[in-house]
Amino acid sequence: MHFNGFRAPAQLAGDLLGALALGEVAPTPSQTKVYVVQKNDTLIGIARRFYGDAAMYKNIYEANRDILPSVNATFYVGQRLRLPEPK
Repeated sequence: MHFNGFRAPAQLAGDLLGALALGEVAPTPSQTKVYVVQKNDTLIGIARRFYGDAAMYKNIYEANRDILPSVNATFYVGQRLRLPEPK
């Protein structure tokens, strides 16, 4: 179905999915990396290691608020934390 020369959203989505299945369109790279917590890790230490700036611990916390109830929350070895791209 066309709307004033434009394709319907469902058609566009179908076209995109078909192109992805055929490998014609490269998927967009994720803007978030995942880090697996190691023994003795802290948010500040992880921020220092990955961003070179301890103050970035706040960004890590914000990206993981659904699994970290507070900035001082204890996390465990093997837990997966999202590391967002620096802003």
